[in-house]
Amino acid sequence: MKLPIVLERPFRHERGHCWRVRLDDAISWATDTAERPRVCPLALFEDATPLGPPHALHAAVATSGTGRFSVWQDGWLYFSASDNSDPNANGRTYRLDLSDAAAARAPGSEAGLPAAVAAATRSVAALPAQFTPGQAFSAVRAGLDALYPSHILDFAALSAPLADADLVATRYAGYLDEISRSDMVFLSIMCAGRTWIRFFLQTYLERATGEALSLVPRSIPRTSVSPSLCFTHDFFDLFETLPAEPAIVFEPLIRQRPLILLTRDLRDLSVSWYHYLRISQPEAFARLVPDGSLSAFVDSPILGIERLAAVHERQLNLFRSHAGPKLHLSYERLHAAPRADFARLLAFVLPGGIEGDPFEGALAASTFDAMQALEIEISKAGEARRYMRLGVDNWSGDKNDLKVRSGKVGRFRDLLPSLDDPAILAARYPVSRRVLDAGGLLGSSRTMP
Repeated sequence: MKLPIVLERPFRHERGHCWRVRLDDAISWATDTAERPRVCPLALFEDATPLGPPHALHAAVATSGTGRFSVWQDGWLYFSASDNSDPNANGRTYRLDLSDAAAARAPGSEAGLPAAVAAATRSVAALPAQFTPGQAFSAVRAGLDALYPSHILDFAALSAPLADADLVATRYAGYLDEISRSDMVFLSIMCAGRTWIRFFLQTYLERATGEALSLVPRSIPRTSVSPSLCFTHDFFDLFETLPAEPAIVFEPLIRQRPLILLTRDLRDLSVSWYHYLRISQPEAFARLVPDGSLSAFVDSPILGIERLAAVHERQLNLFRSHAGPKLHLSYERLHAAPRADFARLLAFVLPGGIEGDPFEGALAASTFDAMQALEIEISKAGEARRYMRLGVDNWSGDKNDLKVRSGKVGRFRDLLPSLDDPAILAARYPVSRRVLDAGGLLGSSRTMP
């Protein structure tokens, strides 16, 4: 759409001194939004007189008027006449055009534009082989800054998304390397019980090999009796507290390796993750769940049960179509019969078979009471950083702050009993309802096959 835009009557009366007129969709690039409320580069003119201030709150346009206006994301211009008269009857012409500041930086108006673009091109050519999104943006920023008004590309507003993109890129590179070097993959979602299984495996292997292993790395290294095993949440390793469409990120690599999948009732998983994230990432928790409640957490589009369910469903579909070898563990079944399921796990992981004494010792050390006592000891000693997956820094004494918290199946019924109602699930959490129904978890204590 070409500028200036002469506004056509009739204008619709909103309230008070505020009038509005629908703008063409082609002007949507120039609108203010709730996230970026002061980016619109357009000025409103009454005949030859510029009106303002721009970016005004709609309430201020209505109550104070005198030329205040807003070009808003809903596609409407909200404005007032300079003297608060009726713009349909005052005989004046209203038009939108670039403001003087934006016009001075319009494409083609920069004398140094070719040099700036050439500098940006040289910066791009100088990027390292492995570069982050932030480095790439910095390389082209000189050209962007010359081509576009600052109101159009608000670089300050882009700083947070770029920081998130760099974080995702760093996580991706790390997990890509670890999974590429692993012999076997253990796939799960946060708080599904991975720490319990990892602790059991570590304890068994230490007793069977005499080698000291650490809970800190993402992978258990290859030992004299076992392959290397990479533990991953896949999608949630990259986008744990960031918006993104659910997917299986490392699917090609996972399909090339023996796979262990751990699942858990999404409702218990949500409750457990609520307690964990509240302590482990308090800033992210406060930003995404302002009122701090469990119900708001479950409803969150980023943290809530529906996104967990969408990823859970994709993991199950990957497992079903995986060519094997593969092993499915469920938290509920492991909780009901730990000896049998830990034996199934070791039989899958160990090519040489299970040794009795290490197995009995690992089983005794991996009970809920034993693990919670160890985590309390670690937390009181301030050793959480050393163990990473057990213990809490500056522990308050509240057992809900621990990773080994209650050891219950169906705890969600005490905290959010509405999640046990199939009708409520169907109405508010349809993906979760589908996943739970497919696993036989609605209205019974049955576990997934």
